[in-house]
This record gives sequence, structure tokens and C-alpha cells, in this order.
Amino acid sequence: MDLIKQTFWDNKYENSVVVPEISSKNALIKWLQVVFSLKKEGTCIEIGVFPGGYINVFGKLGYQISGIDLTPRVVELNDIFHSRNYLTGEFQQQDFFEFKPDKKYDIVYSFGFIEHFIDYKSVIVKHFDLVTDDGILFIVVPNFRGKVQRFLHKILDNKNLKRHNLKSMNPKEWEDVFIENNFEIIKQGYIGKFEFWTGIKNKYIKITVHRIFKFIIAPVLRLFLPKSSSSFSPYCGIIAKKKG
Repeated sequence: MDLIKQTFWDNKYENSVVVPEISSKNALIKWLQVVFSLKKEGTCIEIGVFPGGYINVFGKLGYQISGIDLTPRVVELNDIFHSRNYLTGEFQQQDFFEFKPDKKYDIVYSFGFIEHFIDYKSVIVKHFDLVTDDGILFIVVPNFRGKVQRFLHKILDNKNLKRHNLKSMNPKEWEDVFIENNFEIIKQGYIGKFEFWTGIKNKYIKITVHRIFKFIIAPVLRLFLPKSSSSFSPYCGIIAKKKG
């Protein structure tokens, strides 16, 4: 069961910037570097790819990139990445659960995808079908489950909180599924220093909340908090290799 209707994403992405630039300070960069070190070339696909910021990083490095998403604007990525002379497969509007490509991929990943489903483990298993032998699977979700993150979202962002399956936000619980399906765990855990973001619609309130946390609360908390924590980190995830 999907916790969010597709119309929500279509409305959200209607005026989104396509292929936003990913900052070198992004919390996921160090984990991406682990993926790059494990598989230095090959084919790569992102599940839920729009608006394309992360797949752009792979394209810059010379991977052959592809992606699927249900939002209609995903097809715009074809022309954009072709114009940048990247090695490209295909970016298509496609339901992940009906996606049956005629090949597998060296790197498969999704960021912020599985947590929108009740039976999130079956969504993880669906990822497995796309990975080549010795290929890499990288899955990341936001960490709203941690004590501090959950409290803040409950108070300030409860409507958005309900769109996420909090049970999915513990990568330690994913391990058995990976191991049972012939994957070796390379890295798992919580990612990044304390950050806080919301799904607030009112842009003025959203900007105010984000600035308070970014410039006042977060810098103070980071002085005392560990870099990676189940309570405070903004993301959690797992990197695994499919055994040949």
C-alpha cells in the first residue's frame, strides 16, 4: 500500500527545478563515494529519479545512467542528460512494481522511496531483481524515527510525518532480507550530522523554520551530538553487494 497518492508528487514537482546541483556538503556524499569505490564504472539506475540531482552525479563520473519515476516530467531528463553528453540509457515514466527491464544494472539505488509503503520490505526485495551479480544496491530513507527527529516532526511537521512508514527507518532491520537474498552488507547505519527539514507547504513558515534550525539550533546541537546517531541524523541507509 502506497502512503501517498501520485497526484501529491505530480503537484509537488510541477514547478520544481530539474537536475538541482548536489552540494559537496550533502550528508550522502561520503556514502556515495563508497559506492563509487566499489563499482568504478558501469550501468546505474535510480528508482524515483526525478528531479535528477543524484543521478546527475553518476552521469558526471561517466556511468551509464537511467531512471524511472511516475511523475510525467521524468522524461525531461532524457534531453537534459543527452545535452550534457552523458552516457544515458533511458529515463521513463514507469510504475516501479510493473517495471520489467530486459537487463540488470551494476548500481541500483533509491533515496526516499521505500518509506512511503506499508510493506516496505517487499519494496526492498523488488530492488534486488534489478541488480547484476557483483552489483551494488544502495538504499536511503529519511530518519524520522529517531527520538529527537520524531519529536520535532510530530510537533512541527505531523502531516508530512504521516506520509512516512517509520518502521522502515531502521536499516538494521533490513539486513536479514538482504542476506537471505544473497547480498553482502558493505555499510549500514545512520547518515550525517543533525539536520531538520519539513514538508510544510507555506513557503514563508517553511523558510523561517528551516533558518531557525539551520543557523541557530543545529550549529549548537552539533557541538554536543555525535556525527551519526539514530536519534539525530537526518538519514539512514544500507550499501550492499550482490554475490556472484
